[in-house]
Amino acid sequence: MLYRVLEKLVSVNIFQFRFAVSIN
Repeated sequence: MLYRVLEKLVSVNIFQFRFAVSIN
């Protein structure tokens, strides 16, 4: 269960990072 939560958090962080890069 904990692994699933960490995986979701990581995917969200990667998405936000790519979104920030696309803005710049």
